[in-house]
Amino acid sequence: MTGPLTGLVLALRALAFAPWRTALTVCALALPIALPWAVHTLSDGYVQGLTARATATPLVVGAPGSQVDLTLAALWLRPAPLASIPAGEADAARVEGLGLVVPLHLRLTARGAPVVGTTLEYLERRHLTVAVGTAPLRLGDATLGAQVAARLGVGLGDPLITDAAHPFDLARSQPVRLRVAGILAPAGGPDDAAVFVDLRTAWAAEGLIHGHRDVQAGRAGVVQVAPGAVEALDLTPERLQAFHLHGDPADAPLTALLLFPPDARARALLAGRVGRRPGVRVVRPSEVVAQLAGLVLKVRRLLDAHQALVAVSTLCFLVLVIGLGLRARADELRALADLGVARRTVVGLQVAEWLIIAVVAVALAGLAVWAGAAWLPDPKGWT
Repeated sequence: MTGPLTGLVLALRALAFAPWRTALTVCALALPIALPWAVHTLSDGYVQGLTARATATPLVVGAPGSQVDLTLAALWLRPAPLASIPAGEADAARVEGLGLVVPLHLRLTARGAPVVGTTLEYLERRHLTVAVGTAPLRLGDATLGAQVAARLGVGLGDPLITDAAHPFDLARSQPVRLRVAGILAPAGGPDDAAVFVDLRTAWAAEGLIHGHRDVQAGRAGVVQVAPGAVEALDLTPERLQAFHLHGDPADAPLTALLLFPPDARARALLAGRVGRRPGVRVVRPSEVVAQLAGLVLKVRRLLDAHQALVAVSTLCFLVLVIGLGLRARADELRALADLGVARRTVVGLQVAEWLIIAVVAVALAGLAVWAGAAWLPDPKGWT
C-alpha cells in the first residue's frame, strides 16, 4: 500500500470482482437521486416557459367560460371547445386606442396542425421571421412554422388541405386548399407547430366565404382533392374575385383577441373598458399561469415528501448492504490483517469503494436526467 492511487486500484478491482452486485448497488442508489433531480429540473423549466409566454401577453379577450382553456388556446394555440366572439369586438377594442389588438381564429386544423387565422401583427409581436417566402398576404396563402413544415414535408407553392371544420354538417364542411407561401424560421415555441393564414382564409374554411357559380366553369374555385374524396375550396389568385363573405364582417367569428397595452395604466383601462362589454371576458394570462404554477409546486412538494421517504429507505438499504458486505468479506479482511495491513488502510479501501459507487451513481443519475429532458418536450416549446 504505497499511496492513494494503489488504494483506488484495489478498490476498483474489488468492485469488478462482483460486477452484478456492484451494478445493482449503483442502480439502487442512482434511482432515488435521479427522480427528484428530474422532477425539479423539468418542472422549473416548464414553469419558466409558461411564465415567459404569459408575461409577454398582457391581456386576452374571449367568450365567457374557462379562463384556463382560453389562455391555453390563445397563447399556446391549443384546440379547445371555446365559444366564439364577433370580429366587431376587435374593432371596438381598437377604438379605445390603448394598445395593439391582434385577433385570433383557432377553430381549424390542417393535417393535424393548428391553423391560426390572424393578422401580420401577430408575427411581428411574437418576433417570428419568415425564412423562405412571404407571410400570408392573400386569401388562400399559408405560412408554416418550421416544425410543421418539416413534419409534413411541404415547401413553397405546395398545396395544403385543411381538415373539415364541420365534419357532421355537410352543408358547411368545405375544406380549403391552401398554398404554402412561406416558412418561418425556428422560434423554439408553439408557433413552430402552427399554420398561419389570413382571417378571411380561416372564415372561408368555416363556410363563411363562398364563390359564385360560373356556368362554364361550374362552382367557382372548387376542386376535388382525390378521386372519390371530398371537394376542397381552391382559392387561386385568378378566382379571388369570385369569393365574398356572407353577412356582416363584424359578425364573423373569432376565438380570442390578444391585447398589448404599452404600460400598466393602459392595461388597467383597457381591461376595464373591454370587460364591460356584454358577451366577452378579459383574462390576464400571468394570473392564470401563476395559478397553474402554484398547482405544479404543490404537487412537487408532495413528490418531495415522497422522495424524502425513499431517501430514508435507501439509506437503510445502504447500511444493510454495507453490513452484509462486511460480514461476507470477513475472511478477506482477516487475511489482510494477517498480512500486516493496517486497520486504517482497510477502512480506507472500504470508503474508496463506496465513494466510487456514489460517484458512478450520481453520474448515472445525471445521464438519466439529461436523457429524459432530451426525450420529453423542450420547455422552450411553451414559450
